[in-house]
Amino acid sequence: MTVTGSYFFNNSTIKALSETRRETFLGDTSQFYNERNESTTRNFNHRINGRLEYKIDSNNTIIYNPNISFQDNTRNSRLAGGNRTASGALINSTLNDRNIDGNGFNIRNELTYRRSFKKKGRSFSVNLNANLNNRHSDAILNSATASQKTGGIVLDTLRQQTNQHSSGSSWGTNITYSEPIGKTGILQLNYNPQLIKSNADQRNQLFDKSTGSYTQFDTAQSNLFDNTTRIQNAGVTYRVGRRGDLSFGLNYQKTHLNSEQTFPFKGTIDKTFGNWLPNFNWRKDFNKQTNLRVRYRASVNTPSVNQLQNVVNIGNPLFLTSGNADLGQSYTNFIFARLGYTNAPKGKSFFAGIFAQQVSDYITNGTWVAAKDSVIQNGILLRKGAQFSKPVNLSGYW
Repeated sequence: MTVTGSYFFNNSTIKALSETRRETFLGDTSQFYNERNESTTRNFNHRINGRLEYKIDSNNTIIYNPNISFQDNTRNSRLAGGNRTASGALINSTLNDRNIDGNGFNIRNELTYRRSFKKKGRSFSVNLNANLNNRHSDAILNSATASQKTGGIVLDTLRQQTNQHSSGSSWGTNITYSEPIGKTGILQLNYNPQLIKSNADQRNQLFDKSTGSYTQFDTAQSNLFDNTTRIQNAGVTYRVGRRGDLSFGLNYQKTHLNSEQTFPFKGTIDKTFGNWLPNFNWRKDFNKQTNLRVRYRASVNTPSVNQLQNVVNIGNPLFLTSGNADLGQSYTNFIFARLGYTNAPKGKSFFAGIFAQQVSDYITNGTWVAAKDSVIQNGILLRKGAQFSKPVNLSGYW
């Protein structure tokens, strides 16, 4: 039996100053945004890794890999920003202070059993993994936003406390069986089921002058959201060549996404996706020094609980953000080719690569600029010139 372990500790303080200048094109005119952001971030990180390998006999091995990490951090920031027209006239400006205290942990466990057989190339393995994560943060925001109106300047102030808690777990199994075919071929079968659960709880309290504390519950920016994803993935791959010079395979993945929002209103999203996921790898050695590699794969990306959570973040009143409960998964085709040359005795090497990627229902952020004072989701006011963005699915991404 072989046992190894490690411990890592990190304590850092990062002070940052950033300036942003952004031009937003609005038809035949533009809007200009300038920002200055000062922040101090303090991080404490602990990480413990372990590995236990037990060789039962010459054909059977068990490997266990535990990993635990803890994080504790604080961040204090001050932001000053403003929007102006192309002629330099003020549209709006904001000044806000934000203090965040957060902590969390991640636990990962991976257990693997491998068995080899007398017949060369025949093998069987089972991999079990379980992951847990938990994150909590408390934030205090004080902001003042001035907007230019016909009758003068309108001032909006905000004092709020935000308590956020998120947690998640995932359980998965990967079962693989390999069988030799012919002199240099191997047929591999795999099955990979997964269960992923996550939840997000955000509660906002506004400052109440009568009590002198954050006791006024804000339903517009509070949210309870649970997400469950079930994945069934199975496939077959054929490899040929003494070093696996050519391989191609096909997997089928069925994903069931169930999301439930229980506050401030009830809503349920229940979606099922089915996708064929081909893969291809080829390696050609022209000589001992030069080779060409070509790789293709298809994959899917399921939105996270934060992307689905339909709650507005007003950390910067000029740039509001939100999740999108109607978000769907994306499908990616990726191809990569690399030509390599290495001459070790002379110390020479050359590499050239090219890749292409196409994504259906690509997940990105859609941004809207308010042409006038507007009310967005949950009755929140978006001032003229301010921007609101949330994740959306787009087609035709290359």
